[in-house]
Amino acid sequence: MRSSRKVVVVSQHYPPDHSTTAAIMSAIAERIAQESEVMVVSGMPGSARAPAPGRPAVVEIRNWLPGKAALIKRALAEALFTGRIFFALLSRLKRGDVALTVTAPFALPYAVAAAARLKGAKSALILHDLFPDVLVMAGLLRPSSLVARAMRAINALMFRSLNAVIVIGRDAEKLLLRYGGMTQDKIRFIPNWATLAPGNRPVSPDNPFRKAIAARFVVGLSGNLGFTHDPDIVFEAARLLRDEGEIHFLLSGWGIGFARLKELQATARLANVTLVDRVADSELDALLSSADVWLIPYRKDVAGVSVPSRFYNLLAAGRPVILVSEPEAEAALTVSEKPAGLGRHAGKARSTRRCHSPGVAIAGRRDGRARSRDRAELQFRAGARELRCAGPGAAIQSRCGADGMNNGHRTVLVTGASGFVGRHVVPALARSGWVVRRAVRTPPRDANDVMIGSLSPATDWRAALDGVEAVVHLAARVHQQSDERAIELYRNVNIEGTLHLARSAVAAGIRDFIFVSTILVHGRSNYGRLPFREDDVLTPRGLYGNSKAAAEVGLKEIVPGSGMRVTVIRPPLIYGAGAKGNFALLKRAVLNGLPLPLAYVKNRRAFLSAENLASFILHRLSHPGDDFDVFLVADREQVSTREFVERLARAADTSPRLFWLPPLLLKMALGISGRKEAYDSLFASLELDLSKIAGTGWQQPISLDEGLRRALRQTDS
Repeated sequence: MRSSRKVVVVSQHYPPDHSTTAAIMSAIAERIAQESEVMVVSGMPGSARAPAPGRPAVVEIRNWLPGKAALIKRALAEALFTGRIFFALLSRLKRGDVALTVTAPFALPYAVAAAARLKGAKSALILHDLFPDVLVMAGLLRPSSLVARAMRAINALMFRSLNAVIVIGRDAEKLLLRYGGMTQDKIRFIPNWATLAPGNRPVSPDNPFRKAIAARFVVGLSGNLGFTHDPDIVFEAARLLRDEGEIHFLLSGWGIGFARLKELQATARLANVTLVDRVADSELDALLSSADVWLIPYRKDVAGVSVPSRFYNLLAAGRPVILVSEPEAEAALTVSEKPAGLGRHAGKARSTRRCHSPGVAIAGRRDGRARSRDRAELQFRAGARELRCAGPGAAIQSRCGADGMNNGHRTVLVTGASGFVGRHVVPALARSGWVVRRAVRTPPRDANDVMIGSLSPATDWRAALDGVEAVVHLAARVHQQSDERAIELYRNVNIEGTLHLARSAVAAGIRDFIFVSTILVHGRSNYGRLPFREDDVLTPRGLYGNSKAAAEVGLKEIVPGSGMRVTVIRPPLIYGAGAKGNFALLKRAVLNGLPLPLAYVKNRRAFLSAENLASFILHRLSHPGDDFDVFLVADREQVSTREFVERLARAADTSPRLFWLPPLLLKMALGISGRKEAYDSLFASLELDLSKIAGTGWQQPISLDEGLRRALRQTDS
């Protein structure tokens, strides 16, 4: 259902302008228009367009666009445009509307936030550049100057008025939170995307931009060279390599940085440098295919201030990148996470000579690393929907309830919410500000619950997924006997039911899908092998392990082009209040003083507190990551079964009764009783390599001992 409130997209740059900002704002407006009325207020001549079903209407505001090098004229033109936008919004915004803008020109967000506040509308800012930090970094302002202090004071007022700030780099959050008017719940990370189709482009001598270059290795530079870039270090690298006949610099772009390159080349006349003015969109693919490696020359202190949109097109072109940047900047984080090139710290770059190695160039090629445009557009659409539901008043609150929103909070659908793990995950999500919608099989007892009946390939998820941003899928069939009926149940619920839910989530525009799998996809033990890792070949055991492995494979096939991020979590034995299975048996034995044949067990096993699992799920929902990722999640301490029981007894303030029994005899007894797999759970080792989750920055909130104390202290109801 289309909302009666409209979204007003405000941007100086909009098609027919060929800039990246214009392309991004147009894509966002078109996607949001699929479910809401959208009006674009543009400053680009020739952009006006009448309203049409499912398409945004474009209102063109008179604007003067001097060249980027004419700083005084440009400042005057941007001030005039900002003023016109303010008055245009006063006549077009209505209470409950959402105004979405971008930091180009830098004063535009001030006008949009002020107009939205006056008209009772919501406002959101896409932060491409943070002022005055950009000007300070470029040396145009002193950090303590009157102008810089005034801009920061205005920023604080603006951030207090804004309802959301969309950052395109993770490094921006730290700088934003320094402002008194900014809170973490306002910040959303939605990175930009590539405008080119990802794929490795061959280096061809027939490339029109390479034909006149005799050198074997071409170093490229492309895009808008603004305040955040340092053209001098690029030219200095070319000067240092002027006698290397096999290396040539192909420098293309626009802006004040490119004007500086022209000045330097006019004086030096380096034979190994070719300058190319800004190319048309139709020629961009050929340009980015012409060089062997591309440069992004950031100035010092760029982290959090700016993110180069061209970076994603370079990755899409299948070319390595030499990035001059601080390691904590967004582009540098991507380079380090996705081996996509070579990073150098800003202020330390001296030469590209070390990149002349073919090994570096080949190792850097990654055609699948460009950000997903579809996923980003869906995130913007979900964000706009959320803001439309965030207004005050009973009518809006009622509508928000129908749309799955609650005063602007994000909504997550949890399946298996009434189970053991769900009873730990749901409260953790609620405490963190999520509105939790539970998918239940019985008549709902809460306004946020939705009855879906059984989990199967025929389940209708539309009502449950309406207005939802994320899905945490905990529901599964477990502990079934190995017969034909059990095989059918595992297939219908754990495999087909899971994949049907995932496809329904894609259709609903869900941003995140978290699937709790099992360590059994690796096996019951790693006896004689190294600790399990996420990238090991799967060797599932039992019907349950096989069904979860099959679901993982299916989810991975769904992800490409879906716009939805899928996280697979493979936990070992989960313990906590209400746990069943082996933990419940061990707890009962310890509390009742029953003897256990574990006196000389010297294995090493991973365990996971249910509260630590809930914490990691929250971490994944609030941090960026790959479109499909797998994690082995467990407590840091991996101990023997004997030590686990001893520490469980200590938590219960008792002493365990342990004795020795020949393992072979115990194995035979368990086999006769139909619990043959319990032998591996008690005596075999199950070690996990936890280096991947350590690299995410997640810290488990409770220790093994504290987890056991809580498991005993809390009731099992």
